[in-house]
Amino acid sequence: MLSASLFTYHRLRFTAKTRFVGTLQLHDRRQGFTKLQDEIAIYQDCKVRLPVLKPCLRERSSFGTKAIILFRSAWASLSAYIPETYSDTTESAAGGNIRYIPALDGLRGIAILLVILFHFEYIAFGWIGVQIFFVLSGYLITQILLRSRQAPLNIYLKRFYWRRALRIFPIYFGYLLLITLCFLFSGKPTLFKDNYLYLYSYTYNFTRLLPSWRHSPLFTHFWSLSVEEQFYLVWPIILYCIPGRALEKLVVAAIAISPIFRVIYVETLKYWNVPDFAIADSVYWFTLCQLDAFACGAGVALFQFRMKRSWLLFYAVCGLTLMLGLINFVMLYLEKRAIPITSLGYPHPGTMLAHAQYIWGYTLLNFCAAACIVCVVRNDPKFGLLRREFLVRVGKISYGMYIFHFPIKALFDAMISYEPMTLKGLFVFLIYFAAVISVAWVSFTYFESYFIGLKNTRFGTPVQRELSARTEIS
Repeated sequence: MLSASLFTYHRLRFTAKTRFVGTLQLHDRRQGFTKLQDEIAIYQDCKVRLPVLKPCLRERSSFGTKAIILFRSAWASLSAYIPETYSDTTESAAGGNIRYIPALDGLRGIAILLVILFHFEYIAFGWIGVQIFFVLSGYLITQILLRSRQAPLNIYLKRFYWRRALRIFPIYFGYLLLITLCFLFSGKPTLFKDNYLYLYSYTYNFTRLLPSWRHSPLFTHFWSLSVEEQFYLVWPIILYCIPGRALEKLVVAAIAISPIFRVIYVETLKYWNVPDFAIADSVYWFTLCQLDAFACGAGVALFQFRMKRSWLLFYAVCGLTLMLGLINFVMLYLEKRAIPITSLGYPHPGTMLAHAQYIWGYTLLNFCAAACIVCVVRNDPKFGLLRREFLVRVGKISYGMYIFHFPIKALFDAMISYEPMTLKGLFVFLIYFAAVISVAWVSFTYFESYFIGLKNTRFGTPVQRELSARTEIS
């Protein structure tokens, strides 16, 4: 007979495919399951914890069958006490959030650093940071939508678009408003007159083939935001309407078809005598040509890879990508084409028509980003760098850094004459980078955070909104 008095599991230590270390205390049935302290180290999904704990409980015959029943009944409340970083899904179907993984913000930090270093002409392959952003969006958005599609369609869509709008629109349209005011009072930037409709409608990525297109450091980089917004517009409806198995097949098909579509797209533009550089840039900017990036991220969320050694997948894909990139680099060098050594064989997207790199290059880079996300989600210890506080903090403000880094660089270029690969250039870069971080931090702290705080005020029950607020992922 199970005693009604207090009894304690002092420490359950075991090693299987998962390590789960905890200090748990159980009270009587009236008090249920009370947790006093958790010390949890996890290297695999929380779903495997219960099957491993059950045999441990059965071996302790003093607890008996009733102890196991009590444990089962109390298990549902365990997730409320586990630290948020390691908890499984804090909010499932109705809420829409996923557990917060700091390393994903660290990966965002790496992506924005690559983009900044690319535009400062330090790392020629830094443009792949945009590909990382695309794959990350595919993963995170799919995770959120999968956990909320049991809700009615109107609530499902309203909640998603409400939250996305509060995260994306304030700083984006606030920045465009500043440019608009400058244009109205000074007539500059002159290119804004031809592009404002595309910028305000998130269709700027379609302007690359227009005869009037010109580069502007104030808003050229907004093409990627247009691509992401178009993904947000379509993907929630597709995911809601298509059942699980069919959705998995659709994702695989999208990854397979994207390179084929890029071939058709390029050959069509060549038939129209479009210049090669404009074609290559257009491939990079066109949403359907980037379909495999979002599909790779969505595939990670859908298939939930459970590899024992996920880092092997990452190293294998990156090794193949680097090997083909080096082969491409050697071939370009032998053809006496100007190619920076820091490109690692993946130069500016505007030159990726050579050796059909636009067909296989994007897909391989997307696979690398997806494999990295698999390792991060699996809490692989080899990716501890991504959990460093600096990268995580940079990742949290990466959206603002992306918005402001190019115009701030244009300001520095207008004020200071420098060469990047010099001591003076390095000094200028450090000041520039500090300025980008400062502006993005001020924007996030005093402007964006207000709107982020409004995400959970609508389209959910009070309990759901409270749970959502606990693991907010911006």
